[in-house]
Amino acid sequence: RIGVVYDPCTSTLYEAFRGGGSDGILRNGKPWKPSTAPWIEDTTMGYGEAVGTETNQHDGSKVTQDEVTGKLVVLCDRSFYEQAVYKPCKEPLEQLAKKIGCTNGVLFMCLGGGVWHACYMLRKCSSTPMCYIKFPKKVDGGGSIWDFAATAMLVEAAGGPCVARNMSHGAPLHLNQAGSSYMNAQGILYATSEGLADEVQAMYETLKVGYPEIYPTVPLAADSKL
Repeated sequence: RIGVVYDPCTSTLYEAFRGGGSDGILRNGKPWKPSTAPWIEDTTMGYGEAVGTETNQHDGSKVTQDEVTGKLVVLCDRSFYEQAVYKPCKEPLEQLAKKIGCTNGVLFMCLGGGVWHACYMLRKCSSTPMCYIKFPKKVDGGGSIWDFAATAMLVEAAGGPCVARNMSHGAPLHLNQAGSSYMNAQGILYATSEGLADEVQAMYETLKVGYPEIYPTVPLAADSKL
C-alpha cells in the first residue's frame, strides 16, 4: 500500500509505504520519521512561512512558540467555528487539557485543509499534544476519502506515536466504504498519541449523551466494514 502527499508551497513530497518489506516514510526521497524537534526549531513548512510564524486562519494571529506552550492544540476546519458542535465542546476540551497537563488550556487552530492539518500534526507530534477533529454528522460532507486516505497511510507507516481513527466508533478510518465517498458518518480523529485519542473519544461519547441533537449517533452504511 502506498500513500502520497505533495505540498506545492514548499515542494515537499511525502511517500508512505506498507507491505513488501518497505514500511516507512520518505520525505523528498529520504527516510523520515515524525519530528522530534521543538516547535520553533523545525524547518520551514507551508505557505512560505517559517515555523513559529504560521497564521491561524481562525483569527489571523501568528502562531509562535509562546502561543502553544503548555496548551492542547486542536486543529479544525474554518467552518468548525460556525457549527453547532463548537461551543459545547470548548469546556470539555479545556478540562481535557488540564487533565493531560496542559496548564495553559486549549488553542484552536485552522491552518488549512485536512491533508495540511494531518501533515502538520505529524511534523509537530513530539513538541505539543495536538489533535485534528471533525465530528460525525448526518448530512453528507465531512471531507471525502481522498482528503484522508494518504495521510492515514502516513500515520500508519510512521509506526507511532500519532494515530488516525474514525470518531464514531474509535476504529481505524474505513476508506473503501461502498455507496459514498463522504466521511460524515465516521467523523475524523487524528491525535499525537493513542492516549490523547482515547481521551478525545471519551469526551465525544459524553457529548453525544448530553447534546444528542448536536452530536447525533450516525450509523455506518450497512455495507460498510470497519
